[in-house]
Amino acid sequence: MVSRAIINPKMMIWAREYAGFIEEYEESLPRYIKKHYKLWEMGKNIPHGIS
Repeated sequence: MVSRAIINPKMMIWAREYAGFIEEYEESLPRYIKKHYKLWEMGKNIPHGIS
């Protein structure tokens, strides 16, 4: 079963910036997240996991 996380795109951006990932941070992300992070931050897709 797949569950989706309901996220606030502004909170995703804040969390990334608060963690210090501002410039060229995509290179340090895992492959799956790298593929989707911009969509998450724009609110066009939401993270999911297996529960």
